Amino acid sequence: MNYSIWILEYGFVDRFPASNIFAAQPNEGHRRMPYCFGLVRSADRCVLVDTGFVDQTVYDRLTAKYGYTRWRAPVDMLAAVGVQPEQVDTILLTHNHFDHAGCVDAFPDAHVYIQRREIDRYLAAAARPGRFEFLTRFSQADLPQRLAARRSTLVEGTFEVAPGIELRPAYDTHTAGSQVVAVTNEVDGPWVFAGDNVYSYENVEGLRGDGVLVPIAMSTGSATTWLDFADGLLESVGRETRRILPFHEPAVWDRFPTATVDGELHIAEISLAAATPASSPRRDPPPGSSASKSLARVAKRWAPRSCARVSARWAARTADWTSPPARNAFARMRMTKPSAYRSPYVSMNVSALSNAVMAAERSPARSWTSARSAYHVARFDRGGSTSVASIMRSISMAGVTGSPPDMAVAQCLASRG
Repeated sequence: MNYSIWILEYGFVDRFPASNIFAAQPNEGHRRMPYCFGLVRSADRCVLVDTGFVDQTVYDRLTAKYGYTRWRAPVDMLAAVGVQPEQVDTILLTHNHFDHAGCVDAFPDAHVYIQRREIDRYLAAAARPGRFEFLTRFSQADLPQRLAARRSTLVEGTFEVAPGIELRPAYDTHTAGSQVVAVTNEVDGPWVFAGDNVYSYENVEGLRGDGVLVPIAMSTGSATTWLDFADGLLESVGRETRRILPFHEPAVWDRFPTATVDGELHIAEISLAAATPASSPRRDPPPGSSASKSLARVAKRWAPRSCARVSARWAARTADWTSPPARNAFARMRMTKPSAYRSPYVSMNVSALSNAVMAAERSPARSWTSARSAYHVARFDRGGSTSVASIMRSISMAGVTGSPPDMAVAQCLASRG
């Protein structure tokens, strides 16, 4: 079985304290925190992982607390990928917090699954004196009543929802009855929606990329329990952290092909399966096809000096169309410029190539946005003092989009040589 997988951002806060993401890390500054949910589709299934929330009072409170924010109703984000509320047949809730379970009623035909322990422990905590308010602070207070009035299942432990979709308990971590959602495709293997048990890739990769696990800060369970959970989570995906899908991590937009809605909210394409209803058709060229060879030629032409090593490796991989970097580049091209499929060499924009290269080489640098912005960076820094990494960051921050690959990219990188 194969499913298409997306992560949809329905809002963000601009300055969220990192001390609320990483336990015992008081001096890590602030970060933009997206609020997201997941979409899993096949030819006959339409599944949400969490639902997001809609509440103007909460929007205003978060804006006052964290500065600039942006919000859209989750149903509007689904509409951007061609999904209507009545098409959703299943909702898998990772836990009972308002930003994950607040829009259950927007999908009245869906069957909802959550761990029984999550509901039971919430009701027990809500019955305790007010001094224990921390245990219920972020909960969706009326979720038990909503579930009782509709089709729902209170799961006990591991549970297969459909072939290739499995719920796995993560008890006494972020919440008492948290769960993760594992989606296993025959084509590209396992993916795991971690809910709030992984806020950032740094929780499982280390703050300095050293692999030292960093427990989440906001948790009703213990750090020891979370560490054991996180190690098991990594083991379940072959320790490929890219296969762990967090809902509050802006780096998702760099690691996967991503489109924007209203210029600020993102939709990341994690995996595409054949015969899945989607906004753009999936027509992958076979290994060794003319389209594949064209991509290789573009890669060889791009970044001949400063990034020659990564470009050469990526170009070699592209000759075999089954390589993940090649598939990533082509998926991004289709999402941002569907017409480019007909002529990859002429039309593919540089963001597709660079995103694939950076992901393949596990670089911390952000991907490039366009050849035009690269050209302007080169113009303003003829002395060559700016590093390639800082150029990439500047281009990403500029958010310029536009021209196809041309010699401007080569000239820019050559000046860094």
